[in-house]
Amino acid sequence: MTHLTTQRGEFRPQVPDSFPVDEGLAVLDSGIVEITLGAPSVALPRGRRLVG
Repeated sequence: MTHLTTQRGEFRPQVPDSFPVDEGLAVLDSGIVEITLGAPSVALPRGRRLVG
């Protein structure tokens, strides 16, 4: 979640220089993907075995 809020600057150095997208955009996108993939494990207790 911190990809989208307070620690965005700390994630930027983890993006390789050869990556063809802006570092800030890559950090935001990875945060969105992280939330999207993690939400089912929180919202659906029975689905934890299917997701995780």
